Amino acid sequence: MNLYKLLVVILCVPITSFGQCVILEISTNGDWYSDYQNTVSISSNGILVDSWDMWLTDWSESYCLDPGDYLVEISDDAGNGIYCGNSYSNFINISLDNSEIFNLDCLSWPYLNSDWDNQSVNVNVPDPLISGCTDEFANNYNINASVDDGSCEYPSIGCTDPTFIEFWYHNEISPGLYEIDLNNFPNYEQGDESLCLNEMNSGCTDQNACNYDSLKNVNDGTCEYPDNFYDCYGACLSDIDDDGTCDELELSGCTDSVACNYEPNAEFDDSTCEYAPAGYNCYGNELISGCTNFLYAEYYDHTIDNFGVITLDTPIDASEDDGSCITPLVWGCTDQNYFEYDPNANTSNSPDCINLLGCTDSTYLNYDPEASVDNGSCNILAVPGCTNIIYLEFDTLANQDDGSCETLKVNGCTDPLACNHNPEANTDNGSCEYAEAGLNCDGTEIIEGCTDYTFLEYYLNYTEDSLGVYTIDYSSFVNAQEDDGSCNTALVWGCSDQNYLEYSDTVNVASMNASNCINLKGCMDSNACNYNADADVDDNSCTFPEPHYDCDGVCLIDTDGDGVCDELEIMGCKDSLACNFNIAATDSADC
Repeated sequence: MNLYKLLVVILCVPITSFGQCVILEISTNGDWYSDYQNTVSISSNGILVDSWDMWLTDWSESYCLDPGDYLVEISDDAGNGIYCGNSYSNFINISLDNSEIFNLDCLSWPYLNSDWDNQSVNVNVPDPLISGCTDEFANNYNINASVDDGSCEYPSIGCTDPTFIEFWYHNEISPGLYEIDLNNFPNYEQGDESLCLNEMNSGCTDQNACNYDSLKNVNDGTCEYPDNFYDCYGACLSDIDDDGTCDELELSGCTDSVACNYEPNAEFDDSTCEYAPAGYNCYGNELISGCTNFLYAEYYDHTIDNFGVITLDTPIDASEDDGSCITPLVWGCTDQNYFEYDPNANTSNSPDCINLLGCTDSTYLNYDPEASVDNGSCNILAVPGCTNIIYLEFDTLANQDDGSCETLKVNGCTDPLACNHNPEANTDNGSCEYAEAGLNCDGTEIIEGCTDYTFLEYYLNYTEDSLGVYTIDYSSFVNAQEDDGSCNTALVWGCSDQNYLEYSDTVNVASMNASNCINLKGCMDSNACNYNADADVDDNSCTFPEPHYDCDGVCLIDTDGDGVCDELEIMGCKDSLACNFNIAATDSADC
């Protein structure tokens, strides 16, 4: 059998040493000339790191080493190399990070199985180059970096005093004048006072404003401006007629109050007055004579009731007063049913009447839920109940229906013994009719007898056994209409079979339902002579055969057929004249 062995040694730089690895891989089927004669060793600066003997067993080892110089040796004590095996596929290979630095196999010189006693290779694990920021003043300084890659990041430096313009995001909109964003600022990580150049001085920086301040360098929105056509002191910029009204605001128009286009605010007449034609108003409507004072009833279309209360409609829209204003309007509450009633008022407005007078006590019949002021009118106590006479719940004392009327009266005979009994009637109206004595309502004779089906005398056909248990024909009964006191023998149903556990000696009716007798008693031992396979409860009644006999008293074994079981045979002399006569003998023996 060709045994194959794989030996792999991995020399790795630790993760903290930047991930460089030396991989030593040796595959061989061992040296068949001598056990454990091939040795692998790893050392650094003369100090042994590890070593092991190769023979037949698969190897897989890994080592993490710091950068440095290492020596890997494969020695052969026999001096004849390593046996190549039948497949000539064995080899020794050493690689550094997957780059081959040494190889010895069975296909090229020097051969793996040549006469050699030692193979060695020097392995150098160099310090790797690490890129990063090498400036110790940078935020992202890398202490392990050996090559600066230009990635250094530095803290932001600027003015950190909010009283200076340089603290904020800002624009210089003109020399010495700035626009700043008070909601945002650079938020420098490191302050430098030398970069705080312009102290912020807020105020009005608009030269056109009344409160302009030349010393301010940041506009804070507080500028104040004069109204149009006026200076900052409220004086007109132009007022030719010196009347205090600026020329641009002077109003001209018709100054005649009789004119249709009269302009009361006009300061001078511009000869534009327009007048209505004779007999018409400015709207082209014919002039109407009437009361022109809205404080009088005649100003409106109106009516006056018997109590002198005026109800107003639309105005008559008179354009010329004809002296017809006679009845002055007196506003107030004109409804005597309200607390606010004013006897002097002749014209009512809905807000004038607020608090309705009435009975405010809910226990009285004339209680008014809308009344807010009690006027002493509560006089009849309310008696809740059913006030409808056609209902059974009708209450003669009730004067306030409370919704309790539920059952309509049904008149009729309510006596169940009457021939015309109405089961739906709930109010007896004296209409009951009864049968004559000794007769039913249909005129047939009344049958007397036992009317209780739980008594024996209720039935016509039945038998009684020796134990006093009755078997009844339930289809045949007296069918009596009047009980004559003949019900004497009370019936007790249940299990009447003594062979069942449920049997009761008080039961006097033969069982009709199997559910009465459930658990059959009997012998439940299958070896007993009286074993009952249907039994549910063992009643200790089991009987067993005598030894050597069956349940019929027959010998189980009787070889000579003499009726004596073989196990009970007694050998002896059966001759009564013999000296050794045995009266108990069943089988003959020498006398």
